[in-house]
Amino acid sequence: MDPVTADPSNLEVNPGFDGASDTRIATGQKILDPADPEYTAHVYTVSVLVDVPLSFGDLEGGLDQTECTDGEDVNENEEALNNVSTLTVGDEEQLDDACAPLPSIEITKTAGDVTTDDDGTGTISYEVVVTNEGAASGEYDLYDQLRYGDGITVVSSEVTNRVPGDVEVEDAWTGLGAEKRSEENLVTADVAIGADGSHTYQVDVAFELDGDNPPAETDLECLENPGDGDRGGLLNGAIVVHNDLDDEDDACKPITPEVDISKTVVMVRDDEDGKYTITYDVVVTNVGAVKDVYTLEDEFRFGEGIVITETAVVETSPASLEVNESWDGSSDLVIITDQPIGVGKSHTYRVGAKVTVPSSVDEHPSAYECEPVDGDADGSGFLNTATVTGLTNTAADDDCDTPETPGTPQEPETPENPESPQSPPDDPDLPDTGAQIALYAGIALLLLGTGVLLIVARRRNTPGTGIGVE
Repeated sequence: MDPVTADPSNLEVNPGFDGASDTRIATGQKILDPADPEYTAHVYTVSVLVDVPLSFGDLEGGLDQTECTDGEDVNENEEALNNVSTLTVGDEEQLDDACAPLPSIEITKTAGDVTTDDDGTGTISYEVVVTNEGAASGEYDLYDQLRYGDGITVVSSEVTNRVPGDVEVEDAWTGLGAEKRSEENLVTADVAIGADGSHTYQVDVAFELDGDNPPAETDLECLENPGDGDRGGLLNGAIVVHNDLDDEDDACKPITPEVDISKTVVMVRDDEDGKYTITYDVVVTNVGAVKDVYTLEDEFRFGEGIVITETAVVETSPASLEVNESWDGSSDLVIITDQPIGVGKSHTYRVGAKVTVPSSVDEHPSAYECEPVDGDADGSGFLNTATVTGLTNTAADDDCDTPETPGTPQEPETPENPESPQSPPDDPDLPDTGAQIALYAGIALLLLGTGVLLIVARRRNTPGTGIGVE
């Protein structure tokens, strides 16, 4: 491109003109009197290719550099795209100026709070604001890229123009393009924005955590100064492009899943001859803001001398939970791994064990007491501990009970009708056969015939736990 062209074309032009170090376009150029029939004006066209910043806000001189000073005098200020020409005829000089103002385009992005839908899906909204604080209108393209951490899955994404409200956005936008200016990240193109104008866009995203590929804790955190291509947390970057220059800003919110756990002894049943059946409930609850993924471990830390003969995960709620069938609470502690759980949801595991306790308190005192234990210390009583590990936290709880101390007299059971001496005692070893029923009936008729009141006491059965053999 020639910096200067002349009309008529036969006018001589200084080939060294650059408008800075050499400002001369023509020297000694003759021009006819306007009254001459062959007169024609001399027109010089100056073309300049300049690098203009996208934004002037942070530069020396600030936004004043985008403006052109108005006034009756010639504007010789260094501002905007100001150009001053000097015509010298004899000893006289004539000056004139022309100035083109400039836009100053910037972008800012902010992230809202993470909320949770009823189905456990997380949602977040971002606000993107494109501003032109310059003195001239300009055009821009806008891109927006979702740069979430690995294992965070975008369920849906949508972008809308809120201010002025009539800017058309691309229906094909997803925000999932690999590069900043990927087609999938284009929000809108060739949008005019006036001087001192502002356009606002809203990006709404629904997401969930990948249960098959759970994110690491670092994938859920926000990077302090993310670079190009960096990902983490709910990072969202926006890019505004004007005159092939771009400005960008990003916003991020971390994901903070949290699981909690509770452990409760449900039943301790004396099966006689030093044998006991114990059951516990383990409840895992998602108390965080998004769906979590957890691993559950459960360990029997019984007192010295207590021998475990059988263990089982009796039941779960919901029943669809797929537990580790080899769990035994001793050598294999894991009940379930990588189990997704929705926000506010609870999963219940009922675990149990059949044991034999030692007969001597003096030789095995820890078997008959519930005392706190730390680390690898020996157990205590029927102590059971459970630990849940979620994506970002670990929680633990325990509960304990004890067997009856040998030699402790059992309190006699209160009969159902203490005022009736005729009531027969319970006999748990006596089955109600047909012959015995007939015998009871004959005795009843005989006693009724003699005016004696007959009261029959029913035998009580102790319910089982569903673990192995009752």
